[in-house]
Amino acid sequence: VATGQPQGAPLEGHADWVRAVAFSPDGALLASAGVDTTVRLWDVATGQPHGAPLAGHTDAVMAVAFSPDGTLLASASLDSTVQLWDTASGRPDGSPLEGHSGAVNGVAFSPDGALLATVGDDSTVQLWDTASRLPDGSALEGHTGGVNGVAFAPDGALLATAGNDQRAQLWDLRFSSWMDAGCRVVNRNLSQAEWDQFAPGLPYERTCPDLPSGEGAPADAPAAVYAD
Repeated sequence: VATGQPQGAPLEGHADWVRAVAFSPDGALLASAGVDTTVRLWDVATGQPHGAPLAGHTDAVMAVAFSPDGTLLASASLDSTVQLWDTASGRPDGSPLEGHSGAVNGVAFSPDGALLATVGDDSTVQLWDTASRLPDGSALEGHTGGVNGVAFAPDGALLATAGNDQRAQLWDLRFSSWMDAGCRVVNRNLSQAEWDQFAPGLPYERTCPDLPSGEGAPADAPAAVYAD
């Protein structure tokens, strides 16, 4: 029966504020991120540290997230980087991901683990291919202030971000790669017939925002906000 009471003693190990926590998918581990620049893993059953602190960031760690299979942990820092860690060894898994020009405030894995989304004070959202560790397209721009939170929809089709501009933004990831590629190759928007073929049932949008609507499509069709 839930009591709402503290479960065991507090987990003490950080030397400064603890900014974020996350459970592993199986619930066996808890990750905590601190202003002391470290990430710590805890054994939930015993309340004891699970290995040594994960050290590598040079400034406060703002957010942590486990991959869906629990093998990786991502940490986001004020040092403008995101680090992936091997949860079994506690060691960095590859070089830091560098793409933001300021503090990185949030991280989230897609449900299938193929993408990592990061958000930062530079007002952008970055998508990363977790296999190659390379950016998955260009930065998503739309917020007018720092971005603080990020989350994938359960089916991975949408990404939600929260910003200092008093807005939450939804990003449609379903058609991102091929639509962007189409804009670059043919330099035009889809015709209404093409849209109906490839995106049946969805309202027409200009997937090349700076170009006019395609043949047969409404001239005042809105510009789409798609990930790359």
